[in-house]
Amino acid sequence: MTIEEAIRARLDRFNRLWLAAEGHAFEDDPSVKRKKYEEDIKEWNEKMQKRCEELGFHSEDDYYWYMIDKKNDNPDFKIDEEITNLWHTKPNYDSLYDYEILCINEGKKIAEFVANLDGDTHKNWEELCGGENPSLWTLVENIKKKGCDLDDGHSGNSMGMSVLFANSLLFNRDIFPYLHGALAPLVGDKGYHDDRKDIPKELIKK
Repeated sequence: MTIEEAIRARLDRFNRLWLAAEGHAFEDDPSVKRKKYEEDIKEWNEKMQKRCEELGFHSEDDYYWYMIDKKNDNPDFKIDEEITNLWHTKPNYDSLYDYEILCINEGKKIAEFVANLDGDTHKNWEELCGGENPSLWTLVENIKKKGCDLDDGHSGNSMGMSVLFANSLLFNRDIFPYLHGALAPLVGDKGYHDDRKDIPKELIKK
């Protein structure tokens, strides 16, 4: 199985999970989420505009700066309860797909970079990780020094998952399709609809 085939197998598995749970494929999820967000934010904006006009303001911005001025004069100034509730429930767009693809692509980049280094890939990986004292950030520092252009916007979680994906793509591609989703360490598997029942028994280490 090539790196590309392993990634395709992972996406195909997620597509099946999403289709069963959501009625659409994983790779369609960003557009579905964006469409839902656009519908929700339009409704939210209409409610906010209506409430601001009821209070005598032309827009949310007008009310916001009025509120700031009042709070500066009187820290106990009470924000309109309905507007407070609206601010707390403002829709937002987020996508597990976007996060997953970021980590998959970064993992692929790392794996291909290490695979193309001179010498034994296993030995190179161990040395990059710090030898007897392996560390995520040692690997990151060492691989950057060798010329691998990694994304500068990583959190510890996304970098850790990217490195885990790279390790799997280098040394255990059969398990790659079944690894936990990239956000699972933070949010669990619920969003991935992943019940783990389809993992081949021969891939599970006892």
